[in-house]
Amino acid sequence: MPAVNGIDLTVEAGAFVALVGPNGSGKSTMLKTVYRALRPRAGSILLGPDDLWRAPARQVARAVGVLAQDQHGGFDFTARESVGLGRTPYLGMFDRLQESDWTVVDQALDRTGCGPFADRRLSTLSGGE
Repeated sequence: MPAVNGIDLTVEAGAFVALVGPNGSGKSTMLKTVYRALRPRAGSILLGPDDLWRAPARQVARAVGVLAQDQHGGFDFTARESVGLGRTPYLGMFDRLQESDWTVVDQALDRTGCGPFADRRLSTLSGGE
């Protein structure tokens, strides 16, 4: 039995959307299909005209990012360093983040109200933070 079935959702640019439902209702499963951690068995996920599962990974990574609540990578980055990883698709193979990238990171942190957490280690933040 599918975890999610028959979803048809359009999100306008700049909109904020909340997925609400009881445990086991498919919220995380649905999100995983959007950030390409779980391939949908049917249908498509479009970002503009592009199917996220047919588009090049770098193109998708420039538009979609995720920082999952449960981290198991073994790295205890700061919030700022973690957001900085989102700049990776804009870099060449051996490039490092430049000041202009850190400016974008700081703007993203401020825009989302996370600026006060920038220098905190992820392991010290609660799931809500």
